[in-house]
Amino acid sequence: MAESKLLFIRESTWKYVQEARPAEPDAEWIKRDEKAQSTISLSIDDSQIIHICKCETAKEMWDELQKVHERANLSNKLYLMRKLYQTKLSPDQDMTDYIRSTLEIVERLHGIGEEIRDFHIAALLLSGLPDSYESLVTALDARPDDELTLEYVKGKLVDEYKRRTESTRADKSESALKTYDKTKTKGNNKQLETRDCFFCKKPGHLEERL
Repeated sequence: MAESKLLFIRESTWKYVQEARPAEPDAEWIKRDEKAQSTISLSIDDSQIIHICKCETAKEMWDELQKVHERANLSNKLYLMRKLYQTKLSPDQDMTDYIRSTLEIVERLHGIGEEIRDFHIAALLLSGLPDSYESLVTALDARPDDELTLEYVKGKLVDEYKRRTESTRADKSESALKTYDKTKTKGNNKQLETRDCFFCKKPGHLEERL
């Protein structure tokens, strides 16, 4: 719609889109109105032609298309708002990806005229965290409101995620090392045993007599 307005201005037909048809239009008015109608028709998708096929002036076309777009914007806005409030950090999701996907929805809402305050965005990011982040959320809630900026919250979330990731890796490495040591020790014990079994008389293991 914004691009079409620029075309009307360039063609000096914008007034014919904005003003109602005069009681007795002259030839110049009819010519300009028809030109504006042509610009509208050529600027929209074929699927939208049905909405303006019965319109008689450029203004009627423009008004009808605005109604259609407003309905579409409202539906899209409701969809995005639901999606924003339902956004949660998935178990396998990276924190930076969670923040990025949330901000993308905010930007899409901004594009259709819905502004979301930074404080509100920060609150939504925190509310989308699992229960394991409760201690962090509580600590942030205790901060003064003027310090609890969106950038501050984003930084704390990323830092906490990195700390947890590094801790998990360290735990896995330690567990793997312990498993390796046990296996190695068990293998060495088997290698050190050279006496024959008391029962089967074969080397490599021992079974005591009852």
